[in-house]
Amino acid sequence: MFVFGRRVVPIVLLSAATLFSTPGTARSQVSDAPMRFRAVDLGLPENDGIGVMALNRRGQIAAYTYSAGSGTYSCWLYDNGVLTNLGSLGGQVCVPMAMNDSGQVVGHATTPEGYDHPFIYSNGRMTDIGVLSGASSFDDTGFAWAINSSGAVVGQSSAAGGTHAFVYQDGALRDIDPAALVSVGLGINDAGQVTGWRILPGGSQTAYRYQDGIFEDIIAAGAQATFGRLINAAGDVAGAVNTAAQQHAFLFTEGALRDVGTLGGPNSFPYAINDRTQIAGSATVSESTFHAMVARGGALFDLGSLAAPPNDLSQARSINNSGHVVGWTATPDGTAGFFSTGTGLHDLRALLTPDSLVGITDALWINDAGQIAAMGVVDGRPHAFLLSPASVLTELAVAPAVVRYGTPPQLSATLTSGSAPLAQKTITFAIDGVSAGSATTDDNGVAQMMVTSQTTSRGDHIVSASFAADAQYASSSSSAILTVLKAHARLVVTGGAFTYDGQPHGAVVTATGVLGETLTEGLLISYFGNANLVAAAPVGAGTYSANVQFSGDNNYEPDTASAVITVSRAQLTVTANDATRLLGAPNPAFAASYSGFVPGETPAVLGGSAAFATPGTMTSPVGTYPITPSGLSSPNYDIRYADGTLTITYQVCVRFDQTKAARAGRTIPIKLDLCTAAGIGSSSPSVALKTRTLLQLSGAATTDVQDAGDANPDSDFRYVGPGYVFNLQTTGLTTGTWNLVFTVTGDPLEHAVAFQVVR
Repeated sequence: MFVFGRRVVPIVLLSAATLFSTPGTARSQVSDAPMRFRAVDLGLPENDGIGVMALNRRGQIAAYTYSAGSGTYSCWLYDNGVLTNLGSLGGQVCVPMAMNDSGQVVGHATTPEGYDHPFIYSNGRMTDIGVLSGASSFDDTGFAWAINSSGAVVGQSSAAGGTHAFVYQDGALRDIDPAALVSVGLGINDAGQVTGWRILPGGSQTAYRYQDGIFEDIIAAGAQATFGRLINAAGDVAGAVNTAAQQHAFLFTEGALRDVGTLGGPNSFPYAINDRTQIAGSATVSESTFHAMVARGGALFDLGSLAAPPNDLSQARSINNSGHVVGWTATPDGTAGFFSTGTGLHDLRALLTPDSLVGITDALWINDAGQIAAMGVVDGRPHAFLLSPASVLTELAVAPAVVRYGTPPQLSATLTSGSAPLAQKTITFAIDGVSAGSATTDDNGVAQMMVTSQTTSRGDHIVSASFAADAQYASSSSSAILTVLKAHARLVVTGGAFTYDGQPHGAVVTATGVLGETLTEGLLISYFGNANLVAAAPVGAGTYSANVQFSGDNNYEPDTASAVITVSRAQLTVTANDATRLLGAPNPAFAASYSGFVPGETPAVLGGSAAFATPGTMTSPVGTYPITPSGLSSPNYDIRYADGTLTITYQVCVRFDQTKAARAGRTIPIKLDLCTAAGIGSSSPSVALKTRTLLQLSGAATTDVQDAGDANPDSDFRYVGPGYVFNLQTTGLTTGTWNLVFTVTGDPLEHAVAFQVVR
């Protein structure tokens, strides 16, 4: 942390006679004291005046004392009860202006000749930074105003042509604005960004932000002058804008200047800025009355005063990163230092522990540890003090929460002290004694965290929160109930469309928890077809509802889901078998063949009886007739029928002796009749018989039919009523049994008649 001085020289000599009130009666503008402080006297030597110029995070204080008799100003460093005189540059004046967290102090001191030079005190040694002009005269002076954590110092020094801002680091003094008529460096942050003000030739006083050789002027429309005074870690600048009649504090952030405004009067002025871009200072409420103020979030807040009008004066001097503010306020009996959490103010005298009975008249600095550097009166003389937070009671309230299983619960607790919220405090949470993590309180004292590191089962659980004591506040803890309700599992039932195959087709059921886990217990599936309960997964054709019931468990609610399963009929083809009978005979018993049964099933699973119809009757002539099957049924098969063929053919009645063999080369008269099944002749001149081939039955040899040349036109049989004759020439035929193959008009079948040949 770096802090900035406020005075070029000790403008005011603090004396008991002129500036300090007696302890008086402590008062508070707001109820409920937020904390208590224990005051420790720095032990500065008896003096006529003091100045408390800097306070760092370690509680070190840089101060000076003034002796009227000798006109001497002495620099002091207070560190944990040890007071060190910083020495001098040989003259009678040493005034510290700023200090970093390493305890390095900068300021200005006079040389033996009485010239003011900037100095840095580090590692027990004071070093003269020197001046840019390099000369030693009354006009060749310099002042160091600020230092950052790396030891870089900014200030102002006489230079050729005027006073210029400088940066001093690692033993080197550098003029950062040689072109200016006048320039001053007042603040520097750890990034090396500098702020202050400058006047260029032909220009007016202008605030700036500087880094790495580049100036960024901060200009306000209509202003006579601007000057930058403070800069935080982010490079935000606080300063003031002067017009002909007013002076307003400004905030320069994100490249834009914002007027802080006033509290109704003409003026406002910044004294401190924190890393949250909050500004503390003063603003007028009327022409001559000013109040301590805090600017945050784009608004200006009046902290008030502990005195009644027209004496209601107050001024904020410092603000830390918790937004706590200190300063001074008028009281009915004089002045008092005040402490504020950002709303209203408290008389610091009312916040001191019983062993700290001192009159605090001004609070100048507050660090992030809550320590305050202050001044007061002891036995009528000015003293400097370090106020450290005493252990102040806190209250922690845990909010109850209700979530469903698997949903990360958001834990919340509010930390207060005397009903005032405590910001930037760490709250540790646990669920049923198991650590869940920690969170930091916001400006409302609320710490919230989402618990993702563990999964809490259904039921009521104890959420405990605790705040560990720090240097300012006592520990506190509290608990509440976290109610975890049952969650809803993701229940998915998948049906499907199938074709009957004799196998069961069940639904696929998945139950998935909110954490992605698979749930297997408590699942019951039932099937319904035609509004009837089916014992198991459906097999037969039909449409079914698969209904799943999840009974739930410790973490999940019961649930139901359903899906549809469709089993389509398989295709079964019933084909009538072909049949053949003789002319005039009754039809044979017809039968059928089946194609499409699932494995293991036979016609026995079919309903009904196979029936066959054909137009072929006993009186039907030879020819082919369809056989049409029907009469079968099945819930699982889509039955399709295919016709067979009934063939009606002649019976051949042989009218020659087939047992007598003819010698090869001779002519055999083949005589036959066409008959019905009963042997009744049906030969007719209109029915022609035509030979096709000769087939040797024993060897399957074939040969062309040869007629004897006696009136067998085109190899046809000759009708000789009541039958037919064909004179067969056997020349070239070998010994054996032969068939004469022939066709008959209208008969779909070929016929044959056997005969014997010998050689």
